[in-house]
Amino acid sequence: RWSPFAPKINASNRKIVSYKADLDASDGIGGHGTHVVGSIIGSPAASADGEDAVPLAVTENNGMAPGAKVAFFDIQAGTGAGLDLPDDLEEDYFRWAYDAGARIHSNSWGDDSNEYTTTASEVDSFVYANPDMLVLIAAGNSGAADDPRGTIGSPATCKNCLAVGASQGDERDALKGEGSPILVASPPGAPEREFQ
Repeated sequence: RWSPFAPKINASNRKIVSYKADLDASDGIGGHGTHVVGSIIGSPAASADGEDAVPLAVTENNGMAPGAKVAFFDIQAGTGAGLDLPDDLEEDYFRWAYDAGARIHSNSWGDDSNEYTTTASEVDSFVYANPDMLVLIAAGNSGAADDPRGTIGSPATCKNCLAVGASQGDERDALKGEGSPILVASPPGAPEREFQ
């Protein structure tokens, strides 16, 4: 559906194919969505010494898919609390990204209800109608180590998404170098990296 208010799509851009400013077109320092996108597709345009960056090299500044691009839908006003999702996720959220060329849709949001909600149903419906779209959804932040019931919140309770979550309760241990080594997958031909 074309709309005069729809964001422009430009697949020739280096990283951002489109940006849908649904709320205020801003993100504060440390914005969650921006951080998540950087972790996924981050790739600096140039190295610190001014040399062109090697776009697919395994470096501390590259995301897991540094050759990918993004169509970004802003659902949070600045750094304020709360999100403002469109009323119709199928047509006003997923369809926009799909029409922009996205086939992987990352969602680092959800609620603490472990029920099959209307939101979960909308994810299922869109993916069922568009099986070439992989929707990733954060499993949630409400789980407790002593009671695993309810650790997956909606819409990650849907049937047609990949729910993404942690298996350890406190990621700060990994940042301090405690616990098991973390192996990072590398592109073919690159050495595997191990972090403590």
